[in-house]
Amino acid sequence: MPDYFVPMDTTSGTMFHANLNAKGIINRAAISEVDIKREVLLQKYPDVLSFNKGYIISDEVVGRLKNIAKEENVEWNDDEFTTSRPLIFVQFKALMARDLFDSSAFLGLSTKKMISFWKD
Repeated sequence: MPDYFVPMDTTSGTMFHANLNAKGIINRAAISEVDIKREVLLQKYPDVLSFNKGYIISDEVVGRLKNIAKEENVEWNDDEFTTSRPLIFVQFKALMARDLFDSSAFLGLSTKKMISFWKD
């Protein structure tokens, strides 16, 4: 046991985020985004580093996420989405990187982002 225990800040996690995960909605939306734009994404972002640095999740993508949530009977909650948005976006982008590149892209992107997210 370390000298000081600092508990992890889990305030960004919401029931809304948990429901999106439980129903696979974030995963489906990320795969859908890659399926729709794979060629364009790979031309614009030929490697994980450029993807991580340059790809921004658009309002169009959030709309697709909302549509999939509706299909799965998950009620969209704007307040909880706002709270969990950074966490959802890290997860979404990491899932996209895994689909575009390889599984190490997911681990690298999600781990680095989560560490920086919790430090802030």
